[in-house]
Amino acid sequence: MKDRLHTLTDAELLQEISLDNAEAYGLLYNRYFEELYKHVYSKVGNEEETRDIVHEIFLKLWKKRGKYTNVKNIKGYLFMITRNYILDLIAHHKVIQKYYDSFMGSVGLTESADFRIQEQEINRALDEAIASLPDKMREVFELSRKEYLSYKEIAERMNISEKTVKTQISNALKVLRKKMHPFFHFFLF
Repeated sequence: MKDRLHTLTDAELLQEISLDNAEAYGLLYNRYFEELYKHVYSKVGNEEETRDIVHEIFLKLWKKRGKYTNVKNIKGYLFMITRNYILDLIAHHKVIQKYYDSFMGSVGLTESADFRIQEQEINRALDEAIASLPDKMREVFELSRKEYLSYKEIAERMNISEKTVKTQISNALKVLRKKMHPFFHFFLF
């Protein structure tokens, strides 16, 4: 079966994927991951965010696999999904920045002593929230966000899987978002 899959065109692989063939999905993923990664990285400039975006693109493809049976140019389609995802991300960041700017203007905060005091309060609250995380989760989070290690480097250092690292960071961010909710307009986690 695997040998047969390697000879299939992209359109034929997509047809197999629509029939829940995970091996065909893996093959398509391997065919286009690197090319999409390079494209997204050229727009985003951050390895971890790039990896997450490309994984999201392929996850979307898998989740909606039954809807793409008429797509003839999968490469073009993947790049179109990627472009739309990046545009949505940019629009989201603009909305957050606009809200942040509006908030800062409405409360009259500037680069003053008041602002620095609030910044110190936020940093203290964030440090406390991070310190309250379970030990392993905190360690994974700090290796990622303070030492800037990749998921792979963290996995190797802690002798755990990259998937576990990703799950721990995701869970840590959820906890921190809840704990930092009063300050959420200051963060772009």
